[in-house]
Amino acid sequence: MNGTPVRLQPYTELRHIQIAKVDVEINEFIDKNPDLIFSAMERSKKAYFWKKKAQILWEPQPEIGVDGEVKNLIKDHWDSKEKFFTQSFFEDSNFEYPLLQKTQVFFLNQEVFL
Repeated sequence: MNGTPVRLQPYTELRHIQIAKVDVEINEFIDKNPDLIFSAMERSKKAYFWKKKAQILWEPQPEIGVDGEVKNLIKDHWDSKEKFFTQSFFEDSNFEYPLLQKTQVFFLNQEVFL
């Protein structure tokens, strides 16, 4: 993702429920802002929702230097405490949000296995 590998978390019913809760939050936002189109939506609000979904779906696998610092990633795009991308990572215009959508679709398709 933006040059940093991420591992897709395995499907679990709990993660599915967590994704559904984020979708409910998104739908509530849309209901409160019925005239707002995606292109006019504040980038920070989009990033807020993208980060919530990514935290459920992804395990980032950044390259770590000998000093323990993440390499090849803008410093304020990584939270070393949380070991996850920051809000500014998702706000960046280089964020590949269609890949987040594809990972969510792939994740949800795993539910079908019997």
